[in-house]
Amino acid sequence: MEELALQCPYCWETITVLVEEEMAGEWIEDCEVCCNPIRFVLSLREDGSFDLYHERAQ
Repeated sequence: MEELALQCPYCWETITVLVEEEMAGEWIEDCEVCCNPIRFVLSLREDGSFDLYHERAQ
């Protein structure tokens, strides 16, 4: 499991997300600061690191 820090696309506060290989794919989770929904897309790179894309949920 790895902890990734990112900026909320609504309130711009830094939040953290815990990710692991089994989570690869797409999900929606509320911001821990402002509670707005964020869409996450997690993929695994060939070197074993994570690529996490996030945006406002539509």
